[in-house]
Amino acid sequence: MSKIGILILLTLVCFTGPEPAGTYADPFGAEITIRPDGTFKYSWHFDMTGSWTSGKWELHGDTLKLKKIPVYDTLTIENQDKRYIKDSLVLSPDQTSNRCTNIEFLSSTISSGGQNRKLPDTLYYIRKDKLIAIKNGKLQTRKVKGFWTGKKYRPWYVKK
Repeated sequence: MSKIGILILLTLVCFTGPEPAGTYADPFGAEITIRPDGTFKYSWHFDMTGSWTSGKWELHGDTLKLKKIPVYDTLTIENQDKRYIKDSLVLSPDQTSNRCTNIEFLSSTISSGGQNRKLPDTLYYIRKDKLIAIKNGKLQTRKVKGFWTGKKYRPWYVKK
């Protein structure tokens, strides 16, 4: 093997960062699925409510950056005579863009779940199958009290 080939091989082995693909969960009902194609899906569920967010991710060394990309539906607005007035973009209740009516849109807004109702953090430090949120330049490692009890939980996501 040539010197250049060995140098390239060493560079790939020594300087490739962590592989983030997989599903991570936290103790508070949230999951982040990082897909190898550069997309992610975040979901959060608590009791009878929930939220989801999707988008793209980038890896910079050991830091994962999430960028949400909203999914929109086209809402057709009509007057009382059912005549077309205009179209408007609204957040979709699912991951497929569709055309919807006023009634469909209103029923999705009063549901107990939907898109971007609880957003994920945008920066995470990756360490040993964990995603640790970075807020204001600081790792979020302090344990957090649970909702119903005084028990403290780790705030980071663990790979499933």
